[in-house]
Amino acid sequence: MIIHRGKNIGKGWSNGAPYGTPVQASDKGYVNKDLFLQFGKSFVYFLQRENLADGRPHLVVLDSHYAHLYNVEFLELMRKKQYTRLCSPKSLQSLVAAIGSGNLSKF
Repeated sequence: MIIHRGKNIGKGWSNGAPYGTPVQASDKGYVNKDLFLQFGKSFVYFLQRENLADGRPHLVVLDSHYAHLYNVEFLELMRKKQYTRLCSPKSLQSLVAAIGSGNLSKF
């Protein structure tokens, strides 16, 4: 999902994104609970459309953003579909970011 700052979605905001990528707008340009729930529904729809929702296990990896962890509706949707949720702690996210940037000096 691509999220832009604004009230409305502008033409061309999805240029270069893979086909079917949801594009949304939010006041601050960040994910919120409503947008993340919409993303979860899009994820479920994608799995069904691609015939991947066939009873095989699926793992949804989340960071510790409040819109992910404290989103009861999203978590309930994943539970109903029997998708496993794995929430990473902030310390792990910092380490992964440092590895990705090559800056391990703070560790």
